[in-house]
Amino acid sequence: MKDLLRALVLIFLFPIFSFSQESKDSTNISNNKLDSIFVPARYCWWSENYISVDSSLNSYNENSDFIRVNFPFLGNTGNVGSATNSIKFSSDSLFLITPYLNALENSYTITQLKGVFNQTYPYTHAMFVSGPQNEQDLYAEYGIQLKKMFRLGAKYVGTGGDGIYENSTNKFSNIDLYAGFTTQNRLYNCVLTGAIGKNKVSENGGVTEDTSDVPPVNLHYAQNYFKNKSIALHQELNLKFDSLAVLNNSMGEEKNEFPLLEITHSITYKTKANTFTDDLISGDNVNYNHFYIDSATTKDSTHIADLTNTLNVFYRKLNDKKDGGLQFSVGGIHQLINLYQDSLIQKSYSNIASSISVKVFSLRETVAISSAYTINGYNSGDYYINLNYIHLWGDTAKKTKTSFYSTLSFQNSTPSYFYQNYYSNHFKWENDFNDMKIIKLNFRLEFKKPRFKIELSAYNLKNYIYYGLNVNPVQISYPLNIFIGQVSKDISIGKFHLNSLALIQKSSNEKAVHVPLLYLKQSLYLESMLFKKAMQLQLGMALNYFTNYEGNYYMPALGQFYLQDSTSVGNYPFIDVFAAGKIKRVRLFIKLQNITSGLVNGSEYTVPFYPVAPRMLKWGVSWMFFD
Repeated sequence: MKDLLRALVLIFLFPIFSFSQESKDSTNISNNKLDSIFVPARYCWWSENYISVDSSLNSYNENSDFIRVNFPFLGNTGNVGSATNSIKFSSDSLFLITPYLNALENSYTITQLKGVFNQTYPYTHAMFVSGPQNEQDLYAEYGIQLKKMFRLGAKYVGTGGDGIYENSTNKFSNIDLYAGFTTQNRLYNCVLTGAIGKNKVSENGGVTEDTSDVPPVNLHYAQNYFKNKSIALHQELNLKFDSLAVLNNSMGEEKNEFPLLEITHSITYKTKANTFTDDLISGDNVNYNHFYIDSATTKDSTHIADLTNTLNVFYRKLNDKKDGGLQFSVGGIHQLINLYQDSLIQKSYSNIASSISVKVFSLRETVAISSAYTINGYNSGDYYINLNYIHLWGDTAKKTKTSFYSTLSFQNSTPSYFYQNYYSNHFKWENDFNDMKIIKLNFRLEFKKPRFKIELSAYNLKNYIYYGLNVNPVQISYPLNIFIGQVSKDISIGKFHLNSLALIQKSSNEKAVHVPLLYLKQSLYLESMLFKKAMQLQLGMALNYFTNYEGNYYMPALGQFYLQDSTSVGNYPFIDVFAAGKIKRVRLFIKLQNITSGLVNGSEYTVPFYPVAPRMLKWGVSWMFFD
């Protein structure tokens, strides 16, 4: 046994190692088998815990998460491939991240490792969506266990279409592979993952007028081409298991085995590249203000390579009732970054950071503090501090639940390298920005019965950076405050259901951040069981609406959204009519999208110069089964 332990330790520590700021939540540990290894079932629209089948429509909305920045609704302004920008303001954690190429980039590294070690049955999930202009979306995933110790799996995502306007074709494909191993006593677990993806987007620069069946566009030859590759090894060494009482999603109490001492290590290597091309001789040159390299053609390329090592040690001690206890973790991260841009910018740097977290948890309550600090490197001096409090109320017999979540976070972040330095055919800058400082306060209260949720968020941003009116990065030295309030309520009267969401947000400086004051999302539908309750059917309509505001312009050559103060979008009801059905694990839908197109006066835009797709019919099917 000692020899085996020594061998496992050697295997575990063999790769280059350092540390990580990652934090694990013991209260979320569950022995429930996940429907999907890549995305836990409780986060997927096919989860049985969702209120209705209507939630499937969100995943069928042009697969915007596979193409562009996540969007609250509509996905893309064409049927595929057009620019979309987020309605809701968000400031994600910037601590030790790889620099972004631009707003279009995708990251394909597999991060959902929970469930790989618990997989017990083979499973398959396939999804297909079809729309006009040759739009087709395909999702296929398969996982299998071999001899109770090995797990193998793959996931493929492909989407594309010709687009409804000139030069708006989009082609995207991505494949993920994994191989996992776990000892029968769970002493050692590991998973090796790999991913490769590419996305080719034709950039038309938006329409110049929207008064004909074939509106003229600004750019006829421009394209963005993205390539992503990654490989990662994640390892866990678990010592001294014990039993812990936890609550599942239905407020039922369960007993789970988990390690009192856990050591995790991950090493990830990923590359991402972007090439923007355009034919200036043929006429697109009139749409650019500057030519720094070549006035005849544009071929801007950027490449980023990131090697990251993380190591964490978790120590847990249970209370006498074994329904809670204390978790303490230490760790850190070592990161190597390589940047290359058209032989004009070549930069290499590293970061070394440490982390520490303490969590006191019980069956219904969690108090946690986590922190990380960059000791050395390009991001030297960066830090974050998160304070979290969670409390659950409810009757386990009636399976009711009320949940309260609160978070207070402080963060200091070095601006991304591309905010500071950039050189391309049409844009160049050299900046000396100060560190960004972010304070975020968030409260969320959820009631399972009645179905009601309220969430409040407040941001305080200092040295905030955005792309200004001249499409160059701008930093404001004075504080910027953002306030967001969100309320959602689900009402059921017999077979009729109404799902409502209202979001209000306000910026203290609308010269730097433009967001609509109000966003509404409503779904009204009839739900019934047919064919001796073998089929669940829904018929209804969905409304999305946001108030008038000056939405950001989009610059294809940078793949960035930038501030403008002359064109408004919004104040238009986007309405879809749908029918959705579920038979066991098979789900189908058909949707007539944007039925108000041409019938209601208003701006059918979410991004200026990129009209929302007109009225169109889409359908899709999803099938998950266990072999």
